[in-house]
Amino acid sequence: METNTVTSALQLRDRVDKYIDTHGPALLGAVFILAIVKEVLKTNPRVLKDPAPVVGISALADSAINISVKPWTAVPDYNPARAEIYQTLLDQFRANKIEIPFPQREVRMLNSG
Repeated sequence: METNTVTSALQLRDRVDKYIDTHGPALLGAVFILAIVKEVLKTNPRVLKDPAPVVGISALADSAINISVKPWTAVPDYNPARAEIYQTLLDQFRANKIEIPFPQREVRMLNSG
């Protein structure tokens, strides 16, 4: 019976996935951003403590370090938590002067003319 309760409880949980590209001084920036993300998740009342959120570097991209943010929420809290987490992350990034740059490409014309 207890196994069914655990299974049912797990079915009532959902994950919010976010991927944040970090630029600039890569490793130092990523460590600082990971700390900010963990603090934001810790202070959001909709984020479940068990199972614990998963936060870490998910990929080393061409010009970014992708950080995966996977907090668990109750299903009815999924969308509100997502919006709150995004807003709080944006506020914290701005407060700490962390910019999310727009992707840019440089095109050079060689031997034109």
